[in-house]
Amino acid sequence: MDSSQPSTSAPQTEASQEETVPMTWPGAFGLYHFSRNAVRVNVWTLVALILINVVTSGIITSALQQLSLSRDAAQMLASLFGAWISLAIVVTVLAGIRQQKISVGESLRQAGSFYINGVLLSVATFIIITASLLLFVVPFFFVMPRLSLATYFLVDKKLGVVDALKASWETTRGNVGKVWGVIGVTILFALLIFVLVGIYFLIMYLASTAILYIFLTQAHKATDDKPADKIAEPAVDDTTATE
Repeated sequence: MDSSQPSTSAPQTEASQEETVPMTWPGAFGLYHFSRNAVRVNVWTLVALILINVVTSGIITSALQQLSLSRDAAQMLASLFGAWISLAIVVTVLAGIRQQKISVGESLRQAGSFYINGVLLSVATFIIITASLLLFVVPFFFVMPRLSLATYFLVDKKLGVVDALKASWETTRGNVGKVWGVIGVTILFALLIFVLVGIYFLIMYLASTAILYIFLTQAHKATDDKPADKIAEPAVDDTTATE
């Protein structure tokens, strides 16, 4: 695997892996500590990407509306640009989890190689989630979290759209509660934006879903597709086993 791509390379050391990925699940709030460690590695890259997205999307929307393009069409084009930034953020947080520095330019370059599949994945996910919501409300709460890791499989494992959706569905089996926990904490931090401190918490929690992705993929291998409570269970001593 190309070592020049931080988002897909293996962790550099065991110590760095323990700093950013828990060995046992700490809960959604406990994940903040690990996410903060990962985000700090490339915090200014992440801040720059967020600012680029906000400023550029505003400029695109305003410019296209002045050209008499409908508001919906302008927002759609701005969203297409935002998709590129979102992929760059995924690349950046994965690099941070592995304690690897990455620049804004490099994150955007790598994100560009996933752009088409990333947009197609977003469209496919939107269709699936919308269908589950329109047909029955209850299945939506099970379907949405099962697809939440697809982008990380697409970027980190370089899977296709369908394979990334399948991988996310399989890996999150039995772990929907963990996904909803991360979503819940993210919403809570978003509400704190009104007191400004929420912005800091949101940025420092940006790596949480990526950490969940790595935690579950490791646990999935170690526990043979069972719900992940630990990365690895202690071995049982046969000499002490009872009949």
